[in-house]
Amino acid sequence: MNDYGGSGREPMLDMFIFESNQLLESLEEILLHAEKAETLTKENINEIFRIMHTIKGSAGMMMFSPIAALAHSVEDLFFHIRDHKNETFDFRAICDLVLHAADALKEQIQLVEAGEPVTAAEDSLLESIRGFLLDLQRASGMEPTGSNDRPVKPKQFYISSYEKKNAENLQKYHAHVCFDEGCEMENIRAYSLVFGLQDHCIELMHDPADLVGDATSGEKIVENGFHLWFSSKKPEAELRDLVNRGLFVSEATMEVIDQLPSEAHPETVQTEPVERIVKRPVIVMPEISGEAEPASEPYAAVSESAAASEPGVREAPGASKSGKSNLISVNIQKLDMLMDLVGEIVITESMVTRCPELAGLQLDVFHKSANQLRKLTDELQDIVMSIRMLPISGTFQKMHRIVRDMTKRLDKDAELILVGEDTEVDKNLIDQLADPLMHLVRNAMDHGLESKAERKAAGKPEKGRIVLEARNDGGEIWIEVKDDGKGLNKDRILAKAREHGLTSKPDNELTEKEIFGFIMLPGFSTKESVSEFSGRGVGMDVVRENITRIGGSVYIDSQWGKGSTITIRIPLTLAIIDGMLISVGDCSYIIPTMAIRESLRAEPSQAIRDADGNELLMIRGEAFPIVRLHRRFQVEARAQALEEGIVVVIEHEGTSLCLFADELLGEQHVVVKPLPAYFRQVNGISGCTILGDGSISLILDVGGLDV
Repeated sequence: MNDYGGSGREPMLDMFIFESNQLLESLEEILLHAEKAETLTKENINEIFRIMHTIKGSAGMMMFSPIAALAHSVEDLFFHIRDHKNETFDFRAICDLVLHAADALKEQIQLVEAGEPVTAAEDSLLESIRGFLLDLQRASGMEPTGSNDRPVKPKQFYISSYEKKNAENLQKYHAHVCFDEGCEMENIRAYSLVFGLQDHCIELMHDPADLVGDATSGEKIVENGFHLWFSSKKPEAELRDLVNRGLFVSEATMEVIDQLPSEAHPETVQTEPVERIVKRPVIVMPEISGEAEPASEPYAAVSESAAASEPGVREAPGASKSGKSNLISVNIQKLDMLMDLVGEIVITESMVTRCPELAGLQLDVFHKSANQLRKLTDELQDIVMSIRMLPISGTFQKMHRIVRDMTKRLDKDAELILVGEDTEVDKNLIDQLADPLMHLVRNAMDHGLESKAERKAAGKPEKGRIVLEARNDGGEIWIEVKDDGKGLNKDRILAKAREHGLTSKPDNELTEKEIFGFIMLPGFSTKESVSEFSGRGVGMDVVRENITRIGGSVYIDSQWGKGSTITIRIPLTLAIIDGMLISVGDCSYIIPTMAIRESLRAEPSQAIRDADGNELLMIRGEAFPIVRLHRRFQVEARAQALEEGIVVVIEHEGTSLCLFADELLGEQHVVVKPLPAYFRQVNGISGCTILGDGSISLILDVGGLDV
């Protein structure tokens, strides 16, 4: 089977990277919520133990010993906490320690993803975890033990975690487990389940017996299920819960038996189970934290019922009426290929329906069929776009960690408020948003919010507020980062701009937006000293560059003493956009519809010139610069005088200008194609598309057009 759109890695390795990243995101979210609530609940402790247990088992299977060793040390810590839950402990110190370990695990997994050797975690980190565990054990009156007392890798067939005594209290069980169809790596799922049970059982046997060395064990599990025989003193309900909680377990049965078989064979299993564990919908890993991991995430959650839903609407996990899983994991590169194919279908459909050979012919049946084809093509396009849409909550949630770390290091008190987390954005756009949002939140913490003493002196609450908000507005996504800090000092920004030679305009000719815009120029910084977080002149220029690259824009608004608001506007998707087709001579260009304010026929009396000789157009008492596209791109135009052509007024980042062209040809869906290398240096062009007649039209970059 060909791995269309695959990453080039082994599927098992891709799945390991994907699941580990998702588990670490979930771990971070749990710890941040625990810090906010100032307590670690029983559920938190159990979930953290399970996460570390799963990462340890998967890393052990993949032979990544450094990852398994670090996860094992944290697992040991929570093994003790879980079994001594009535004791008091410093949960803040635990959160700090585990977050440090999570960062180290992320770095190790990044090495795996890059194909580099995995290095062991710092000795100081492992010693800190081990020392914390020893302190807890001493406080409990236990004999201190090291983390190596519990093996990372269990035996493959028979596992004994406790001494065999009080055998009369033991109960024996047989369990038959089925994993979700298509979940892959069934032997690793089974291996993880064995890990989860081993510390609760006196004896444990399973079939297939060799989950590691037998290459066919996964196929056997798919065909016959996974069988376990074990004895334990634990309550039956607790054991049922452990079996049912295994990753990707779709159905499980468990029965009490009289004795364990001398050797595990599937023919010893009764066909009618004594009692069935309640079936549950599978929990798909991409939704653990609300989002898929940017950049490193090779899979996306896709709903089987997406075809029946409106674009941008996602069903809740487990909503299938049949009780079966309604979510699957799909390589994101395959979705990219699917989107490309849909784009080709849109182009081909346009070429067929607008074929010049059909012009003037009476083809009623053809036109009826063509309209039906257009309807189906539009529906297919909407469905594929909706599949690629993911909630922005995952990216938003990561900002909690940044705020948490910076409050500690800057000795500031702040809270992050998230609004509109369910707003859905194209997966590729989500990947591009992580860095800009990180810069903006860091700037709000470092530059925006004052210290506790300064806020108190200004009559503000000591705890500052940063609001991260997302909303859908027509064909765009609006994201705002607001803070209630000191705001931007216009005089100081202007002084810095003049010092760097960025402007020569008189103060009275500069608007507030222009002054605030200086902070997004490369190398600009008002920070007097360089710190860990700022002062190097790198930040807002990166934000602007990254957002502009994906067709978006950035706006800044601020009030001195009250705070600042940074607004980002981005399109819903980059693959297919709505555009207005215009002609200039024999060439055609596409203007993104969202950038167009209006179009009009100009009169000669509306044209004026400024002191520098630049051509302006007066519209309702306001003057706008004119860009004559035939001069800009050096093409021969049919219309030379203003009254002979058409004027399109466009707006970008609060600045408007007029584009002069020969005529408007109409609005249409545009499939964006990348530019050839020799075109990428041309300002004002962002891409190209293929029209219905097979010709190529260039897509204008409204942010790159100037007089």
